[in-house]
Amino acid sequence: MKKLILIFIVHLCINAFPQKVENVLFEQAGKLVKINYDLTEAQESKFFYVKIHYSLDGGSTFSNPLKNVTGDVGNEIIGGLNKQIIWDALKDVDEIRGNNIVFEVIAKLITSETENLREINLTEMDNYFALIIGIDDYLGDYNPLSNSVIDAESIERILKSKYKFDNFVTLYNRQATRGNILNAFKELSNT
Repeated sequence: MKKLILIFIVHLCINAFPQKVENVLFEQAGKLVKINYDLTEAQESKFFYVKIHYSLDGGSTFSNPLKNVTGDVGNEIIGGLNKQIIWDALKDVDEIRGNNIVFEVIAKLITSETENLREINLTEMDNYFALIIGIDDYLGDYNPLSNSVIDAESIERILKSKYKFDNFVTLYNRQATRGNILNAFKELSNT
């Protein structure tokens, strides 16, 4: 039987120039662990790769990056406040307990030309299209997120103001069904 018991949690964050991971707070929510953090000192148009690790020995050794995570983790995370990662811990480990548990959130600036939208030469393109999807409220037994829709709206603002995108389809929360996503692709391809 898998058990998740977080008795005492200490947090650790890695600060790397020019971004900082700050205000890391987390709580156990049933079988899930919610980790909230701020990615500060980062410009809104910058994208980051974010990963998270945990330690049972106060930070002397850390796990490999956690795999069963959702939210503001992975590629193309925009800098800002109120980021959240949800870890389905018991899918990664059979048990986690102790009084010296430490989490490590690492954010690295994405600089590759193919990975950073701001470096693509959009002036050579005639038409700009974007399908933007943000889901905070998932169906089923999933805890709601708090930043996906906000992040999607931020991306839309950036694409409109800095990159002059003018053909948008936005789908938020329950609008983002498989059928609506496929229809959006059709709509954009006919524009």
